[in-house]
Amino acid sequence: MAIKIEKIGRYDDFTKPSIQVTDETGKKTSYDYVGIESNGLRPIRIKNDCGYIDAKTGKEVCNRIYSWTDNFCNGIAAVKFGKEFWIVNTNLNPVIQEGFHDAAEVMGRVMVRKDNKLGFIEIKDDGNYFVNYYGKAVGTYNSTF
Repeated sequence: MAIKIEKIGRYDDFTKPSIQVTDETGKKTSYDYVGIESNGLRPIRIKNDCGYIDAKTGKEVCNRIYSWTDNFCNGIAAVKFGKEFWIVNTNLNPVIQEGFHDAAEVMGRVMVRKDNKLGFIEIKDDGNYFVNYYGKAVGTYNSTF
């Protein structure tokens, strides 16, 4: 059985869950948000707790320990843990051992901001990730890009 995702409430009514996911076993879970599938995962949110579900089975692949999760692109995604954003792979392990002030998926790439510098997450020939800082952030930000 494939998973089923259906709208059960209003997206602008934050007092109740608005999306229901029925997993492959028939178990139903209600979420405030379910993101698009990428790299086999979908970001989910219940109140201020975020995590990911397997796009095929509908089962949660991690505890909802994040306060924000983004879609995966090219095998990595930005997540907010505590006061910092981290870049994780599809196993939810950090690929860069530093936190950032902001991070988001922008046009198929992960953009980060730290110490008023903007950059994209790039991959080296050896498979390791690094931040390619290219400019200065202009203005102040209250949340993600």
